[in-house]
Amino acid sequence: MEYEQNKHKNCAFLSVEGGRLLSDDISRLEVLYKSGVRFLTLVWNKICKIGGAFDSDMGLTGFGKEIVKKCEELGIIIDLSHSSDKSVPDVFETATKPIIASHSSSRTIINNCCPDKKTLAKRNLSDEAFIEIKRRGGIVGISLCRGHIADENGPITIKDIIKHIDYYMSLGGENTVCFGCDFDGAEVPEAVGDITGVMKICGELKKIGYNDTLIENIMYKNADNFILRNLS
Repeated sequence: MEYEQNKHKNCAFLSVEGGRLLSDDISRLEVLYKSGVRFLTLVWNKICKIGGAFDSDMGLTGFGKEIVKKCEELGIIIDLSHSSDKSVPDVFETATKPIIASHSSSRTIINNCCPDKKTLAKRNLSDEAFIEIKRRGGIVGISLCRGHIADENGPITIKDIIKHIDYYMSLGGENTVCFGCDFDGAEVPEAVGDITGVMKICGELKKIGYNDTLIENIMYKNADNFILRNLS
């Protein structure tokens, strides 16, 4: 298996954020798959042929449901991050395989963030969506985009990030939560800075009583196990 051959090497899995580039041509999914894409964030913002993003009030279109089915047929994992409240249940109704939310913190902790920072929108993940992703054997990545963590008007600390981790743990997320980060262009809190800041978060988790096994799960093992189960 490809994964077994490369599991001791540094590797990356290609993902497309926003299916707008498919336009109305489902055959482009096969091109993406052959190019190495294994994850598809269905929408990014507003509305496209697939359906509505978090800043819209639209669910999946008929074309969007066909995209979900074709992704599962090919072996592309569906990513619910950025999806609207109407798109999320449409995906659950259509999909039969595990789903992820690659970079979505908890809406119960903070319920805002829109790209223009002028309007509130439901960008983070609802409890119901988290629980359903968990039930299906998926994973949810903690976003480190400052607008997904806490009130943008104040300083954001490592403890603010841990509130999201703690809350997901209260929903039974021990084998579901991982780091989604969103370092590729998002505004990250100064307390994190860059990828080395993930170790600061793990250090703080250790201080407040998280054991080594749970920290390891959040750090990488939950994501690693998901890949073993679904992309090997």
